[in-house]
Amino acid sequence: MSRDPRLRFTDGEIVAAIKAIAAEGAPLSRATVRKRLGGGGSTRISAILKEYAAGAYGPPARSGLNGPVRSGPAGPASAPAEASPSSTR
Repeated sequence: MSRDPRLRFTDGEIVAAIKAIAAEGAPLSRATVRKRLGGGGSTRISAILKEYAAGAYGPPARSGLNGPVRSGPAGPASAPAEASPSSTR
């Protein structure tokens, strides 16, 4: 009896592939994980990618699901808004 091809990889193998891709700084996607593994169940890979992004497998590496994670502020820092006289009454 042959094994279902969608269950070809264990969760650990999928997580290891995700971590390797993230360590390279490449964007994480279901397609990049499937390419790295040479196949695998898209539904399971998507679920593990979601769990990985939420920190279920330790802190995510320096790559997000939509591309590399950027550190630092997105734009110039703004000073806190001053309270208007009418809001302090």
